[in-house]
Amino acid sequence: MTLAGRARPAVEQCNPDRRPLVVKVDVMIGNKKITIAQPSVNTNPGDPVIARCVAQSLKDAQSAGFTPGDSGIYQEAQFSWQ
Repeated sequence: MTLAGRARPAVEQCNPDRRPLVVKVDVMIGNKKITIAQPSVNTNPGDPVIARCVAQSLKDAQSAGFTPGDSGIYQEAQFSWQ
């Protein structure tokens, strides 16, 4: 299962009222794991509290088999509720 798939139940709890909104998060990969996950500093259009929850949900969803690739920042993972 993908990281987003494992994180989905927790992500859904970030916006329990299912308000229509879009959040963007930045994820920093280092040493083959997510080391930092946070609301996208420059481009998050949505509620920063919900974006922080989504970012943490992604970080928490890592598993031993998670293979993110090279170190670096993968910006603007976008989640939306409609």
